[in-house]
Amino acid sequence: MDPRIKRLKQAGLTLVELMIALSLSLLMMALVFTSVLADGAAYEATRSSNQLVHQSRMNLHLLRLYLQQAGYREFEQILNNVIPEPVTAVQQIGGFAWTWDHGQVLQGLNNQSASHTQASSDVIAIRYYGSDVDNGEVYRCDGERLLSGELNTLVVYVTNGNQLMCADSFATAGVVLEVGVEQLQVEYAPNLDGQYRYLNAAEVGSGVDNWSQIGHLRLVLLQSQDMARAPAAVSQSYQLLDTSVTVAGETSGKARQVVRDNISLPNNRGV
Repeated sequence: MDPRIKRLKQAGLTLVELMIALSLSLLMMALVFTSVLADGAAYEATRSSNQLVHQSRMNLHLLRLYLQQAGYREFEQILNNVIPEPVTAVQQIGGFAWTWDHGQVLQGLNNQSASHTQASSDVIAIRYYGSDVDNGEVYRCDGERLLSGELNTLVVYVTNGNQLMCADSFATAGVVLEVGVEQLQVEYAPNLDGQYRYLNAAEVGSGVDNWSQIGHLRLVLLQSQDMARAPAAVSQSYQLLDTSVTVAGETSGKARQVVRDNISLPNNRGV
């Protein structure tokens, strides 16, 4: 056999060729790994976004259910002109001091800074009577039915721990409705001069005549959801009605969403 052919059959890869092959393999593995990470981050973002949408819808539905009870009275109470009595002694519910005029069923606090609340968040309070089963069910913060003839004061606010809270005459310390709620802003639409225009609680003023004219609410929540694979978030600003909220940068990322709803108050006397 020709010695040259024998040498060709015995030849293998050189060191340079081997290094090139290994480099190409590592490059391909890096590309695949990067693609998997990107797909995982995209999935996490989509999942968090979907959870935010679901939570936001549930929160708005729950707040609508509670707040539309403002001013509720049974038919016999309406016929007999039974309306809530004034409360001149301070009523402590949810860590806030409340007083009520005769017949008043709604009031709010604008941009609160109490130690247990989220800074610059709003607070809303309503009063309403209970109902028997035949007239439909009316609820307390704990989900129990408010019985016929009972008068309840219900307060909704956000804590400094990002909890959406509901406190009332039966649970004055409050019940957690949802976590991950960072802000609550409310505007009120009184029927002034035959027109509805939205005002914050400070602009509505005090007294039954002002608050009894409220026929609609405009409500905004800033909802958040942790994202396990999200990069560190930078500082962001959100406009919630007349209040601008800035969220500082975080070491772990979060998905956030501003959600809003318009709520009518069919039982308030000014509607």
